[in-house]
Amino acid sequence: MLGKNDIRAVIQPSVQLGRSISIGVRSIMEEEVVICDAVAIESGVRIKARTKIYFAVNIGNEAHIGENVVIGEGTDIAENVSIGGNTKIGKHVVIEAGAEIGSNVTIGDGTWIGKNATIGTCAIADDEGRFAEGLIIEQNVRIAEGAYIMNGVCLESGVKVGVKTEIYSGTKIGSNTRIGEHSTIADNVLIGRNVRISSFVRVNAGVNVCDAERVYRHLC
Repeated sequence: MLGKNDIRAVIQPSVQLGRSISIGVRSIMEEEVVICDAVAIESGVRIKARTKIYFAVNIGNEAHIGENVVIGEGTDIAENVSIGGNTKIGKHVVIEAGAEIGSNVTIGDGTWIGKNATIGTCAIADDEGRFAEGLIIEQNVRIAEGAYIMNGVCLESGVKVGVKTEIYSGTKIGSNTRIGEHSTIADNVLIGRNVRISSFVRVNAGVNVCDAERVYRHLC
């Protein structure tokens, strides 16, 4: 049985709808979308084909979700969020207003992404003109407001990224590392576990940072 569904929503016949759901005005659901029980979808949301949304997910106004996306149970997606195709989002993830999530991104359970963060939407070509693909964010990562993270990055579990920090392609950051606000991590950097990087620090391309190191100044 449906919840409060506005007649101006557009739902393709092949869409599967669970029980006790709500769908707001002007929302659009394309072919073969699956919406499980107790999902709340606000106004102006667009969900592209073959996406699956699990139990008790909330999706805010004007959010756009690409094709073949999977969204785990209990996840909250705020207004004006954009999620690219073939992205997988775990359980109990929070994505704040205005965040932009690219295609082929994997986001682990319990991760929090702040307002207007940009995650995995572009990359720099290598010397042969190839681009890094995808981005992996493991469990319980925290990415603050306005952070910018390119494709081809891996953030292990428990990583914290500060406000408006930038992380470029090919970089891997070990578990429980913390990076302060307004820092820049260039491409192909390898950062170990339990590292602490202060605010307003730049780590240049190709640098390796050992486990548990404390970084207070630029690394070239």
